Amino acid sequence: MVHVCEMGVHKMIQNEDKDNETRLTGFGTLNSETYHILYSGLETRKEAGVGMALSSRAKKCLVDWEPINERILRARFATSQAKLTVIVVYAPTNDTVDQTKDDFYRVLSNVVAKAHRHDIVTLCGDFNAKV
Repeated sequence: MVHVCEMGVHKMIQNEDKDNETRLTGFGTLNSETYHILYSGLETRKEAGVGMALSSRAKKCLVDWEPINERILRARFATSQAKLTVIVVYAPTNDTVDQTKDDFYRVLSNVVAKAHRHDIVTLCGDFNAKV
Protein backbone atom coordinates (compact mmCIF):
# COMPACT_ATOMS: atom_id res chain seq x y z
CA MET A 1 0.00 0.00 0.00
CA VAL A 2 1.25 3.50 -0.83
CA HIS A 3 0.09 6.55 1.12
CA VAL A 4 0.07 9.83 -0.83
CA CYS A 5 0.07 13.34 0.58
CA GLU A 6 0.36 16.77 -1.05
CA MET A 7 2.40 19.49 0.55
CA GLY A 8 3.60 22.88 -0.51
CA VAL A 9 6.56 24.63 1.02
CA HIS A 10 6.83 28.26 0.08
CA LYS A 11 9.25 29.60 2.66
CA MET A 12 12.42 27.71 3.46
CA ILE A 13 14.32 30.47 5.21
CA GLN A 14 13.11 33.74 6.63
CA ASN A 15 15.82 36.38 6.49
CA GLU A 16 15.00 39.70 8.17
CA ASP A 17 12.23 41.31 6.09
CA LYS A 18 12.58 39.02 3.08
CA ASP A 19 11.20 35.56 2.45
CA ASN A 20 13.74 33.45 0.60
CA GLU A 21 13.35 30.07 -0.98
CA THR A 22 16.56 28.04 -0.82
CA ARG A 23 17.45 25.98 -3.87
CA LEU A 24 20.55 23.87 -3.36
CA THR A 25 22.77 22.35 -6.03
CA GLY A 26 23.88 18.73 -5.97
CA PHE A 27 22.84 16.52 -3.09
CA GLY A 28 23.80 16.12 0.53
CA THR A 29 22.88 16.94 4.08
CA LEU A 30 22.72 20.10 6.16
CA ASN A 31 22.39 20.46 9.90
CA SER A 32 20.72 23.24 11.83
CA GLU A 33 19.99 23.52 15.51
CA THR A 34 16.56 21.99 14.97
CA TYR A 35 16.72 19.82 11.85
CA HIS A 36 18.88 17.47 9.81
CA ILE A 37 18.10 18.19 6.15
CA LEU A 38 18.47 15.74 3.25
CA TYR A 39 18.39 17.37 -0.18
CA SER A 40 18.77 16.58 -3.87
CA GLY A 41 18.97 19.14 -6.67
CA LEU A 42 20.55 19.84 -10.03
CA GLU A 43 24.35 19.86 -10.12
CA THR A 44 24.75 23.24 -11.81
CA ARG A 45 21.52 25.25 -11.58
CA LYS A 46 19.56 26.38 -8.57
CA GLU A 47 16.12 25.21 -9.67
CA ALA A 48 13.83 22.29 -8.89
CA GLY A 49 15.22 20.28 -5.98
CA VAL A 50 13.62 18.34 -3.16
CA GLY A 51 14.40 18.00 0.50
CA MET A 52 13.32 16.47 3.77
CA ALA A 53 13.80 18.04 7.21
CA LEU A 54 14.28 15.49 9.99
CA SER A 55 13.93 16.08 13.71
CA SER A 56 16.67 14.59 15.90
CA ARG A 57 14.29 11.73 16.72
CA ALA A 58 13.59 11.02 13.03
CA LYS A 59 17.32 11.21 12.24
CA LYS A 60 17.97 8.43 14.76
CA CYS A 61 15.47 6.23 12.88
CA LEU A 62 16.99 6.95 9.44
CA VAL A 63 18.32 3.70 7.94
CA ASP A 64 19.41 5.09 4.57
CA TRP A 65 18.47 7.63 1.93
CA GLU A 66 18.99 8.07 -1.77
CA PRO A 67 18.91 11.23 -3.89
CA ILE A 68 17.30 9.81 -7.04
CA ASN A 69 17.42 13.04 -9.06
CA GLU A 70 16.54 16.73 -8.72
CA ARG A 71 12.84 15.86 -8.38
CA ILE A 72 12.82 12.65 -6.29
CA LEU A 73 14.41 11.70 -2.96
CA ARG A 74 13.87 8.44 -1.03
CA ALA A 75 14.50 7.85 2.68
CA ARG A 76 13.97 4.72 4.76
CA PHE A 77 13.29 4.68 8.49
CA ALA A 78 13.14 1.95 11.13
CA THR A 79 10.34 2.59 13.61
CA SER A 80 9.29 0.48 16.57
CA GLN A 81 6.33 -0.82 14.55
CA ALA A 82 7.60 -1.18 10.99
CA LYS A 83 10.02 0.04 8.36
CA LEU A 84 8.89 3.20 6.58
CA THR A 85 9.93 4.38 3.12
CA VAL A 86 9.24 8.04 2.39
CA ILE A 87 9.51 9.27 -1.20
CA VAL A 88 9.57 13.06 -1.62
CA VAL A 89 8.76 14.51 -5.04
CA TYR A 90 8.59 17.79 -6.90
CA ALA A 91 6.60 17.00 -10.05
CA PRO A 92 6.97 18.93 -13.30
CA THR A 93 4.19 21.40 -14.08
CA ASN A 94 1.56 20.73 -16.76
CA ASP A 95 3.24 23.10 -19.20
CA THR A 96 6.49 21.10 -19.07
CA VAL A 97 7.48 19.12 -22.17
CA ASP A 98 5.65 15.76 -22.28
CA GLN A 99 8.90 13.75 -22.42
CA THR A 100 10.09 15.36 -19.17
CA LYS A 101 6.80 14.52 -17.44
CA ASP A 102 6.87 10.96 -18.80
CA ASP A 103 10.46 10.50 -17.59
CA PHE A 104 9.56 11.81 -14.14
CA TYR A 105 6.63 9.41 -13.70
CA ARG A 106 8.62 6.47 -15.11
CA VAL A 107 11.42 7.06 -12.58
CA LEU A 108 8.90 7.59 -9.76
CA SER A 109 7.14 4.32 -10.63
CA ASN A 110 10.48 2.49 -10.49
CA VAL A 111 11.35 3.99 -7.10
CA VAL A 112 7.97 2.99 -5.66
CA ALA A 113 8.29 -0.52 -7.13
CA LYS A 114 11.75 -0.96 -5.57
CA ALA A 115 10.56 -0.14 -2.03
CA HIS A 116 10.95 -3.06 0.35
CA ARG A 117 7.94 -5.32 0.15
CA HIS A 118 6.93 -5.05 3.81
CA ASP A 119 7.63 -1.32 4.23
CA ILE A 120 4.93 1.26 4.71
CA VAL A 121 5.44 3.55 1.71
CA THR A 122 4.51 7.23 1.88
CA LEU A 123 4.71 9.41 -1.21
CA CYS A 124 4.64 13.14 -0.49
CA GLY A 125 5.61 16.40 -2.09
CA ASP A 126 4.47 19.00 -4.57
CA PHE A 127 2.60 17.22 -7.35
CA ASN A 128 1.78 20.48 -9.16
CA ALA A 129 -1.82 19.31 -9.45
CA LYS A 130 -4.61 21.53 -10.68
CA VAL A 131 -8.10 21.01 -9.34
